[in-house]
Amino acid sequence: MTRILVFGNAKGGTGKSTLALHTAVGLMQQGRRVAVLDLDPGQGTLTRYLENRKALNPSLKVPASIDLPPAAEAEMLSRAIADLASGHEILILDTPGSDTPLARAGHAWADLLVTPLNDSFLD
Repeated sequence: MTRILVFGNAKGGTGKSTLALHTAVGLMQQGRRVAVLDLDPGQGTLTRYLENRKALNPSLKVPASIDLPPAAEAEMLSRAIADLASGHEILILDTPGSDTPLARAGHAWADLLVTPLNDSFLD
């Protein structure tokens, strides 16, 4: 059974994408079968990072992923999760730093929710 880890909160700039990526890479280095899903098509930090690494080194091992269109809805997310879950032990969802229907749908799938926080007066 695939475990779903969701990195999310409604604030941008807290390190969600960075933590999602490093968690995926760390798990892959342990031999786990990992896939990632970037639920922030507007920002696309996780997707962009993976694409840049593949371009620099085509033989680099990166997690499997599916690109969702900007107008993706919960049903499309369900299909993407089902596609990625087959053949992977862990699926990591990276959510946007805003409250969107797609982010809410992603949070509903979480077996584990990781909510990074900044330690500052304004946050």
